[in-house]
Amino acid sequence: MSWGYLRTLVPVVAAVLHHATLLEKLGSDPSDEFLGNLLFDVESWTLHQGREVESVTAVALRILSCYYLTTAGKFYKKTKDPLGGSRMILTLLKLNQILDRLACKKFPLLIEHSSYFKPEIINCLLLPSKFELGVAQELVEYFHHRDEKATFPALINQLTITEDSFAVRFAQRDEGMCVH
Repeated sequence: MSWGYLRTLVPVVAAVLHHATLLEKLGSDPSDEFLGNLLFDVESWTLHQGREVESVTAVALRILSCYYLTTAGKFYKKTKDPLGGSRMILTLLKLNQILDRLACKKFPLLIEHSSYFKPEIINCLLLPSKFELGVAQELVEYFHHRDEKATFPALINQLTITEDSFAVRFAQRDEGMCVH
């Protein structure tokens, strides 16, 4: 089965997930079968992504992530599906990896900062397939390799702004942000 159609439809899928959350707020539930199939397609497309995601913007992926989290979280809680919940977490971690790659490509300074990824979360997931275990291993290896090179703290790990903070370091390198 090919999930290539989602590559160009990420904004549309995000809109459908958003619509599903709106329907729920209005008291009209989309069918479990419809949501289950849509979530499975999003999960399959996401988990099958390789090193580069072409023709999908970071903004579209962020929007997809937000609506996917909202919709999948409610769906898997409602259906009491521990495998689906584990697949949801794996999918969100994969989306995080994809977004991290895009961000590091656009802002190479990010590579010098830790990702703050905690691989212990993988140990709590129910991953019955060899493929899902492979995705989990790839995520652990990606973030381990990325953090090996990091010499500065993660963006979300600092309580105060210091000279080592990403924001300070970024501003120091950007002529438009420097105060003269």
